[in-house]
Amino acid sequence: MKKIVAVLIVLSLGLVGCTRQGDNDDLDFNGTEYRNPLSVGDFTLTDQNGQDVSLSDFEGKVVVVMFTYTHCPDICLAVENNMAYIDSKLDDNGIENNVVILSISIDPARDTVERLSEYTTDMGFDWPHLTSSNHSELQAVWDDWNVVVNNSHINSDHSSHGDHSDHDGHSGHGDMVHKLGVVFPDNTTITYDVNYSSDMGSVHALNHSMNAFMQHDVMHSVENDSVTSIAMNDAAYELYMWHEMDSGSHWMKASKNATESLLMQDSNHFAWVATDANASLLMDPTMDSESDHSDHSDHSDHSDHSDSDDVIIVEEPYLVGHGTVVFILDEESRKRVAWTGDLSNRKNGEMEVDLFLEDLVTLVHGSSHSSDDSGHEHHNH
Repeated sequence: MKKIVAVLIVLSLGLVGCTRQGDNDDLDFNGTEYRNPLSVGDFTLTDQNGQDVSLSDFEGKVVVVMFTYTHCPDICLAVENNMAYIDSKLDDNGIENNVVILSISIDPARDTVERLSEYTTDMGFDWPHLTSSNHSELQAVWDDWNVVVNNSHINSDHSSHGDHSDHDGHSGHGDMVHKLGVVFPDNTTITYDVNYSSDMGSVHALNHSMNAFMQHDVMHSVENDSVTSIAMNDAAYELYMWHEMDSGSHWMKASKNATESLLMQDSNHFAWVATDANASLLMDPTMDSESDHSDHSDHSDHSDHSDSDDVIIVEEPYLVGHGTVVFILDEESRKRVAWTGDLSNRKNGEMEVDLFLEDLVTLVHGSSHSSDDSGHEHHNH
């Protein structure tokens, strides 16, 4: 079961629509907008290449700032995967030279330069991931950004992360359970539990998929060793596999086809993702899941504004080690927009990750995202 916790994040946020000054201030955003944009102080930290990086290095650019850590077992990886998707779309929207992404560690004890280098290389994240050997420097940054770090949760990961003994893939009946994930063309997702006896023999990914569909009575079509329709959702689907690591396990596109990728040898779990769908929406197969085709509509809005304009109460579907807030700074290094959650849900019928991208385009072009010449495009829903 996913544990629901409330994370209190103190932010100087306000209501949209108040009088502002400046040519680039009267804009409409999808995220939560600051009533009075706040200038942020400069900082200098060290990236995964051992180079000093200062916020002032990016003066005149729109800067995305998020606080993560590499041993985070849940929401951080989802946020970073969604940010990788956004990073890949900057060029398509003509803003690749105007936007910078920064990830700042909240676990400097383990997030050394060497660890960040290994992590970003393995994950394919090419933007700066920042840390410091002087922990007080990071604490000063957290304080400046009103980020409250849940140290008890982070410290518990030092011993428990990577130990999925509660989710070891075995049911109480001695059968082995593997997962098959699906991301449909509209970015809705489902995860199927697939049961096998201990003498399952050699099963490749296509066999595994057929077993999942038969056990759950799912209509499907296969052509040329690839799935072409799942639950009456026709599409070109790409095969993904769960890549096990001591830390930062993640989904990745399979390097072999579905009849060559073997269960238990190449991966314990597989998934099919529709072309142009967002693969980062795949659930972590080591977590408890329900075989439920969900469009995330029950989680479309995690935020609940209190009577005070300066406080946001955020309910997350995971126990997290910090406030899951992603900040967008404008070209004057002012906090303009904040997004809560992992950007994987729907808001007003659209994926949050696309709406976040719209906000970046809006700030760069200095015009409302509703204008015809904003230059952004959606991926398919």
